Amino acid sequence: MKAAPLLVSCLENEGVRFAFGIPGEENLELMNALRDSSVRFILTRHEGAAAFMADVCGRLTGHAGVCVATLGPGATNLVTGVADAFLDRAPLVAITAQANLSKIHRESHQFIDILRLFGPITKWSARVESPDTVPEIVRKAFKLAEAEKPGSTHIELPEDAAEAETSTDLAPLPRDVIRPPAPDRESLDKAAGLIQHAERPVILAGNGVIRGGASPELTKFAEDLQIPVAHTFMGKGTIPWTSPVSLLTIGVLPGDHELGGLDEADLVVCIGFDFVEYEPRSWNPRGDRRIVHIDSLPAEISRHYVPAVEVVGEIRESLRGLRDRIRGPRDSGWARRKRERAIRTLESELGDVAERSLKPQRIVWDLRDILEPDDLLLSDVGAHKLWLGRFFRSVKPNTVLVSNGLASMGIALPG
Repeated sequence: MKAAPLLVSCLENEGVRFAFGIPGEENLELMNALRDSSVRFILTRHEGAAAFMADVCGRLTGHAGVCVATLGPGATNLVTGVADAFLDRAPLVAITAQANLSKIHRESHQFIDILRLFGPITKWSARVESPDTVPEIVRKAFKLAEAEKPGSTHIELPEDAAEAETSTDLAPLPRDVIRPPAPDRESLDKAAGLIQHAERPVILAGNGVIRGGASPELTKFAEDLQIPVAHTFMGKGTIPWTSPVSLLTIGVLPGDHELGGLDEADLVVCIGFDFVEYEPRSWNPRGDRRIVHIDSLPAEISRHYVPAVEVVGEIRESLRGLRDRIRGPRDSGWARRKRERAIRTLESELGDVAERSLKPQRIVWDLRDILEPDDLLLSDVGAHKLWLGRFFRSVKPNTVLVSNGLASMGIALPG
């Protein structure tokens, strides 16, 4: 079997249903293999659109979206979308063509070092130099793209390598799903004690809650213990806006930390939170906030983010373990006052519906009443993203997609 059909067979084994991109001379072998497979190739107008489509596909499904481009300018056109997936934690696998291996040691038509180009914007980037390595390369690309924190990976398939025959009959490697470890008891006990004795705790929920499928557990945890929840732009829908403990969205505008109650909190419980979503210095400028970090990975290092305890493990299990350890519920007055202030502040910025021209804030606010809870809303980047982030009220997780890590213009329409 040639390398290209073997690679496509590996894509099928990974459950890939769509590949987005533009064909070129150097990836014709791959295109022919895709044509004879169950993977549907979606032709795009630009490689950048293909990358954004794969990015959004990965966000919605949790499985890596795939984009395909030829060498040179085809590969460089993927860069923004691939970088967006890298910083917005969207699983994506980019496959690019390359000149023959015999040419890559010298100057050659349309040759640039794509591996080095993609290195800073992917979790892993590799070249197929032997067809026998295809099953390992594809499996590793998907495993790393989908593992926490998810992101983009890259496979380069040179023209002659795509046409080369394997030395033996090879098959795709078995697909394995890696689960985060269980949280340890000591960290659960310490975190539970801090939450139990806090008088004004606030939860800051991020996209990791959505990726981990932990929204129901977060909602139950917060409502049972009457702890108000603010979420980031990328965490919209982690808790329904209708919940009596929801403080809606914070993360970009000045004063957001006050809207989310972080200015008064004596404990900030960060759940699935990522620095690319909301810079800790914005809400903890002195670095003196007491923080509990709950995530599938250890906390990033910052003098503005020094957790008193880190609960590292599967988020759903962590929340269930904490709930079992904390007596509750606490008095609902703290959560009720924070929510009333947040709603009152937002409504004061909407403007009067009787005015001749509606404010954008009002339009975005009322959009919630028109859309169904499961409808998807994709926001591009600009001032409107700030309005949507703050004023669109989310009901379910993963129904509002925003580019906030890289903040890439151009994602909404192709996505």
